[in-house]
Amino acid sequence: YTYANTTSSNVSITVSLTAQTSNGCVGTDTKNLTIYPNPTANFTFNPSSGCTPFNVTFSNTSTNGNSYSWNLGNGSTDNLSNPNTSYTNSTGATSKTYTVKLKVSTSNNCNDSISKTISVYPQPQAGFQADTPACNPKLITFTNTSSGSSTYKWDFGDGTNSTSSAPQHKFISTSATDKTFSV
Repeated sequence: YTYANTTSSNVSITVSLTAQTSNGCVGTDTKNLTIYPNPTANFTFNPSSGCTPFNVTFSNTSTNGNSYSWNLGNGSTDNLSNPNTSYTNSTGATSKTYTVKLKVSTSNNCNDSISKTISVYPQPQAGFQADTPACNPKLITFTNTSSGSSTYKWDFGDGTNSTSSAPQHKFISTSATDKTFSV
């Protein structure tokens, strides 16, 4: 017979066996059984996704457990109730997923586990080329060699900027000496 305990406390059950011979003799045995509650593993984490490097705080929301074993998916393990860890991704790469597993145990060796995933977005790799040096005034064409990005903000070093992916900008120097602009 399978007994289930859906409570958060131990459940005691009394089981009796009555045996009878073909001559009508009767014998009875009674035993008490204890059915332990199972823990329920669960956790939340904040934030749930982000850009590398990405620091995550875990909140253990498990019930009926008294020991915790975390596999944080990034090579780290922890036995704290609410651990913290950091996740990374390569610059310019695609999104990376880590699987985090929590195993919850009771003092009676009842166990439960749960796994959840975390997404870590890469940092974009910014890069560009410009057709310089040039004589004054000069319209400079910029070639955007960035990867992993969808929006851009250019600062031309002369108080102006652009959000174009591959802008052109006219540089003018009012001095008689060479002028360098940091873009």
